[in-house]
Amino acid sequence: MLKKWDQYNEIAKGIAALLHPFAEVVVHDLKKQRIAILVNNFSKRKIGSPTLLEYMEFTPGQWVIGPYEKINWDGRKLKSISVILRNSQ
Repeated sequence: MLKKWDQYNEIAKGIAALLHPFAEVVVHDLKKQRIAILVNNFSKRKIGSPTLLEYMEFTPGQWVIGPYEKINWDGRKLKSISVILRNSQ
């Protein structure tokens, strides 16, 4: 039986494998405001760390946010995109 995050973990691993070494894939638990899954980590974030999504601007019903620019811990510019994954609740 699949656990809560299993299906998202497999999707994250697949995207990271396809775009390796150029993509870090992060799945956020919006209820807890924490990182739930982190694949191909190059940002030095950790599972369980705060999401920091309060700085993002998006409207209800929006599914894709970005691409937008971020700066990594080492000063490199990153291009990011966020996708909202919804379930029946």
